[in-house]
Amino acid sequence: MVHQGELLKKIIKQKDLTQEGFAQLMGISRAQVTNYLNRYELKGKTLDKICDVLRIDKKIFLPEGEKNSFMEVQPPYPTSSQSSKELVEKVKSLEEKILLLEAALKDKEKIIELLQKDKAQ
Repeated sequence: MVHQGELLKKIIKQKDLTQEGFAQLMGISRAQVTNYLNRYELKGKTLDKICDVLRIDKKIFLPEGEKNSFMEVQPPYPTSSQSSKELVEKVKSLEEKILLLEAALKDKEKIIELLQKDKAQ
């Protein structure tokens, strides 16, 4: 199983967020963010809120076997060639990267909005 706190740390970094910025978006303390990053597993409402705030799919946090069952890509015809299997894996990887990039763009827009509100006050 993947260490979900470590994965969260990577996602925060990929989104060009600091831990303080992430804490602000979550409405929690910096100490609570550290707590999340040290957790091996994130669950329930905590995981739901993290995914909502970061605009990512919860499937990213699933173990590889479970994640693959959600994201299975079936070729239009039966094949046993290695190249087809490699292509399917590349598509899965690209789908995850697209989700992260889309979320990063939305997060940057949210941060700009928050900064503009702070500046206006």
